[in-house]
Amino acid sequence: MAVGVSASPASIDASRDLLKKCFSVDESRLPNLVFGTNQPPFPFEFCEPQSQLAIEVGEIVVGIMMSTTISFMFKDLQLNADQVHQLDVKDPRIATLKQRIFDALGRQEDIQKLRAQRMEILRFLNSNNFTLGVGN
Repeated sequence: MAVGVSASPASIDASRDLLKKCFSVDESRLPNLVFGTNQPPFPFEFCEPQSQLAIEVGEIVVGIMMSTTISFMFKDLQLNADQVHQLDVKDPRIATLKQRIFDALGRQEDIQKLRAQRMEILRFLNSNNFTLGVGN
């Protein structure tokens, strides 16, 4: 899936910087962005970071995050790049942006399929009394 965005280099840079400020290292990990957690289980193909699936999903996620940030900050809020650079992560607009990103990710068909696969794995594990953890 390609996400088209019309933006200046300054707005792209500001959006990248803002996303780095908004999302902690754990929050920005691909499993967390796709599944809402960094804890397994994940669909098998998703477990290998160099798998084609993980790479493609990563590209989708980055595209959605960037397009949502650019649209919200520059179109909806009509901020300029300098104003975006100056935003503090405690600004309530940041919480709104993060929610919009998670909502946009949740509407993406490939991510919905991955989430459904993860739920199938969890149902299987639960129905067979499997547990995940150290020593299992």
